[in-house]
Amino acid sequence: MSSRLAVLFMVLMVVVPIALREGPREIARWYHAAAENAVDRDEREEAERLLTRALDFAPGDSALLVRRAQLRAELGRRSDALDDLEQAVEGVTDRERLVILPFRAAVYQELRLWDKALEDWKEVERLSKIHGPIYSESDLLNNLAYARALAETELDQAFLDAQTSVRLQPNPHNRDTLGYVLYQRQNPLAALEELNAAVAAAEKQYAAWKQAATKPGQQPVGLRRLEREDEARRKMLAVMLYHRALVNELLDPEQAEADYERIRKELRFEPGPHLF
Repeated sequence: MSSRLAVLFMVLMVVVPIALREGPREIARWYHAAAENAVDRDEREEAERLLTRALDFAPGDSALLVRRAQLRAELGRRSDALDDLEQAVEGVTDRERLVILPFRAAVYQELRLWDKALEDWKEVERLSKIHGPIYSESDLLNNLAYARALAETELDQAFLDAQTSVRLQPNPHNRDTLGYVLYQRQNPLAALEELNAAVAAAEKQYAAWKQAATKPGQQPVGLRRLEREDEARRKMLAVMLYHRALVNELLDPEQAEADYERIRKELRFEPGPHLF
């Protein structure tokens, strides 16, 4: 064997195993990048297809599974998203679980699996104490309180958490949660005070966002992306109005009906338990 051939043979002995190992991962990374480009173009169906191809080359990759789950949830395919997240959370570190579990809790809530969502938020709380939080204290307490309220359980703890969350950060989300917890605890007058404040603040935020989004000279945004964000903001306000309407069914049925009509006609959602 010539010296040149011997060197080539030695190089191949090193390079080929690496190529066989890294080749599929590199292809997966290429598909992932292409998927993110599709998301930038607001082509979510195409992005999901590309992520599925990426997973063909990197099966079980938790980051790819979580990203595909996010897209599937946005496309309304919540059961498929849950399948991805339940696979993603297996065999990963506690720190990675800490990142994944809030996504799974959100999908559980979309599917109205309240108890399972609460279990995930409790696990996030436990892991946060061990590995350090990924959420502010206010946000974590708010999510725990709301999960308990939706599950209609441990309402005393939900009340304490919601109170602390509002004290730390009195934003519309936190005040809405406190109002809803107070409603569940059968304290409608206090609930109405919090929900009125939450609705007023959310209305102000929505109006400011809408003005900025349509202001001439702003960075152009894809129409579908703008519509998607508008829908999310309208839904947030609709949820708060629905919570307030539930309270006003006990205190002021005419105002409750006015809120229901506003949810239908102005915000274009159907009021009901699916709004949470």
